[in-house]
Amino acid sequence: MNETQINQFVNEYRKYFSESDMECIRTRILPTVTLEQATRVMNLEGLKSPSKTLILAFFGLDRFYLKDIVTWVFKALFYWTVIWVIADLFTAKKRTYQFNLLIFNSALSGSKDQIIIAGRVYTKKEAKKLGAGILDVIVSSAGEIKNAAKTVQGSMNVM
Repeated sequence: MNETQINQFVNEYRKYFSESDMECIRTRILPTVTLEQATRVMNLEGLKSPSKTLILAFFGLDRFYLKDIVTWVFKALFYWTVIWVIADLFTAKKRTYQFNLLIFNSALSGSKDQIIIAGRVYTKKEAKKLGAGILDVIVSSAGEIKNAAKTVQGSMNVM
């Protein structure tokens, strides 16, 4: 992507990502994407608003909004304990940023069922088996990505 497209992406999608995530996306990920990936990234759909998630957390609907249905059912059953509400008020924005990063990553890989970790494409099932902090790896520093790649390589060899 060229600098103009990168700036356009940043201006359009800034509210959906944390500042540190957006900086990483802007400086390290977007400059290296292919034309096909750039087209998908520039047309992201399904991103969720962190402020809307925070408001929905007051009413117990934030997990449903972020498509975390199983947890939402448990939250609905135990909503009266207020523990869910308090916990979700503190974590709503972070979970929304992670949800949006997952959508961004899906656009990069071209599939909702694939995750890119350290330059290699994995299915979500493989990534869960590896126990990798997928969203953390996407936005981590270059040194951490190398460590994640070594961990992933070692895990894949064991399988």
